Amino acid sequence: MTRHASLRDSMSGNELMASAFAEIVASERINDNNDQGNSPCYDTCKELGTAVGGLLVKKAKN
Repeated sequence: MTRHASLRDSMSGNELMASAFAEIVASERINDNNDQGNSPCYDTCKELGTAVGGLLVKKAKN
């Protein structure tokens, strides 16, 4: 991957779907909580991205 290549170009279909799902859930939570600014939005995205990632790792171990 070159320095300017999109990370998404190297992701599998499942990784793209998981990323899109995490983005949708985070967006909903940001709107519901009326998060404003970088820190609150970052915290919400981090929390939900970690949760989605945890679900995928748990599924892969089964």
